[in-house]
Amino acid sequence: KIARLQKGMALVVDGQEWIEEGFGWGAPIVEIDGHTYLARTASLSQAGESWVKRYILDTIDTPSGFLRQKYVPIAPVGYVEARYTVVAGGVEIEIDLSHAGAGWERAYIMNEQGARAFTRYEEPGLAVEGAELGQWQETYAARACLVAATGALRFCVESEPGLRKYYGRERYTQFYPIGLYWLSWAGVDIEAPRAVSRLRYRVTVERLP
Repeated sequence: KIARLQKGMALVVDGQEWIEEGFGWGAPIVEIDGHTYLARTASLSQAGESWVKRYILDTIDTPSGFLRQKYVPIAPVGYVEARYTVVAGGVEIEIDLSHAGAGWERAYIMNEQGARAFTRYEEPGLAVEGAELGQWQETYAARACLVAATGALRFCVESEPGLRKYYGRERYTQFYPIGLYWLSWAGVDIEAPRAVSRLRYRVTVERLP
């Protein structure tokens, strides 16, 4: 379903990508005038020890589009830059929304990997198994984690306190007259309100005993 869209950073374990149908870490979705925009194209450059990915907002989400085409290419309305810096135990991500488009209202920074790989959600005082995880559940936890089905690894989204996040998991297959698509993602997505032009957070990856 999102195969043609730009993704954020993918987790690779023992040479295998675990992203499945997730958006990866640090991919933006932006709302402008009630419409949702995503990136189909992007550029990648190195800046010192960091990598900077510029996501061009050139795709609109139209769930009822022609022939059920959900993501339709358009002229770019803006762009979002994500700076990825690998640190011990994970990656620091800095999002620049200052060019996200005139009048942008809200942005979501996606932090997702695959639903087959990750089946449990954890935050301080709460643990939810995969069968009980809904598509979107609100949380303000400063540290929110997805644990692998094997129990041997987890990734955590860590931010300053007070940021609204949404955790969830979705895995199913749908058949349509024009083809088949499947969803398989699990993650913690961060909401960035209009007052926030820059956002910094960290994704940590931990091996568990």
